[in-house]
Amino acid sequence: WNSRLQSFPGHLFALMTSWAVVCEVWYLDPQFRNDGESSSSFANRVKDMIATQARLESVPWDGYLKYFRPKPEYKRMRQQVYERSLLRRFFPKGDDKEKDARAELPFVPTGGTRRRTTSTS
Repeated sequence: WNSRLQSFPGHLFALMTSWAVVCEVWYLDPQFRNDGESSSSFANRVKDMIATQARLESVPWDGYLKYFRPKPEYKRMRQQVYERSLLRRFFPKGDDKEKDARAELPFVPTGGTRRRTTSTS
């Protein structure tokens, strides 16, 4: 259900009037908080168990991310992590081609400010 496209009452009406609802149901063992475990740690542990069972990726945020724009710092941090993984994959450590490849990029991904290169020809 995409809450941006359909209201909850509209979704509920479509669900209740549909011909069939096909779904898979799993029952996990009851879970309890461990000694010294915080409520958020417990919730993340249970969320990870559910995601593993459903063969989904467990992400570190809740569904409200679609309603709010992430902070620029968070986006920059994710871009830097992605940039490092690409550079590590394509240019092994100690390879001088990494510096050449960074010089050819159309923008500077780790600087935080996007600077596009333009040609006058």
